[in-house]
Amino acid sequence: MSIFKRKGSPYFHFDFQLKGYRFRGSTGAKTARRAQKVEDFTRANAALDIASGKLHGTAPRATMTIDAAFERHFQEVSMHQSSARDTERQLATLHSYFGANTTLEQIDDNRILKFITWRRRHRTKAGEPIKAATVNREIELLRRIMKRASKHWRAQIGEEPSWCDLLLEEPEGRKRELLADEERALFVALYELRPDYAPLVEFALTTGLRLAACQRLTWADVDSTQRVARVRMKSKKPGGRLLELPLPEAAMQILCEQRGRHPIFAFTYVCKKSRGQRKAGERYPFSKNGWRKDWSKVLSLAGVKDFRFHDLRHTAASRVQRAVGNLRVTQQMLGHASIQSTVRYAHVQAEEVRQAMEEAFPHNRPHKDMRRNVK
Repeated sequence: MSIFKRKGSPYFHFDFQLKGYRFRGSTGAKTARRAQKVEDFTRANAALDIASGKLHGTAPRATMTIDAAFERHFQEVSMHQSSARDTERQLATLHSYFGANTTLEQIDDNRILKFITWRRRHRTKAGEPIKAATVNREIELLRRIMKRASKHWRAQIGEEPSWCDLLLEEPEGRKRELLADEERALFVALYELRPDYAPLVEFALTTGLRLAACQRLTWADVDSTQRVARVRMKSKKPGGRLLELPLPEAAMQILCEQRGRHPIFAFTYVCKKSRGQRKAGERYPFSKNGWRKDWSKVLSLAGVKDFRFHDLRHTAASRVQRAVGNLRVTQQMLGHASIQSTVRYAHVQAEEVRQAMEEAFPHNRPHKDMRRNVK
């Protein structure tokens, strides 16, 4: 181990030699474990710099291990994205199968197919089989790392795998919309069990915003004069992408009713039982998962089956699309960067198809008179 602490510095430093070159500096880490990761990452970069000729004028492609490639990709790309935690879990899964010392050039179609077989034997915490989409996201991450290694790091990757042929077939996207009768039953159940949840649910249904965006919405994000809400949308960009969502009158009324209930957050819940620093009867911001148990009870009481909170977003998008018939408008409301994403939310109900067909063929049997001679 070539890491150490200098007197008066809270950080570990590294100092090592590689092929006659000396490399030293601060890791910026306060724990030995993290410092060792940084030192390994620096050593891998140094080896690539030497192999690529940056230090001595030659430029052969270098062999690179899974461990070095994953760490370098995380440092350069993944850790700066909003999905960093998900990527870290995906990297851990890939790392556990392929192993730290496997080189990128050893990863071919056969190894990836074996990984897929191994991965599909796993189960979720709920005991369900791993979804094809989950496996595909892991394979796509591996593809991005190998492409970056070949293009930017001048690492040897051998013959590139047939990525498109390796991806699993995924089921069609979910199409679940809240029907009118279900909506009435849902809000009856909400006002009976958790009336403090109702404004959040109604706002999500009215605006099409995701649950997290509604939960995190603060009064500073709401411009009552311009009637817009400024929210951060999912994006690969650090910190997400800012969406200025115009608010209809119904949404403004919901927000107006919440004024004065909390100094910071627009939507809060009433604590039912004192616990720790939380007192019964006081209002607090929604946590990520604390609301789920009561939400399940509300759905059960309402008799609404196979319904997720995110389906409120599907419902809002479908209703707006039917009202205006303009995908671009729906795209702007949902904050999608690509209209292809919006198409998945613009559901068409069977009754709409039937009505369109009846309008196209107004007579039940337009050629009935031609059948009189047929026995």
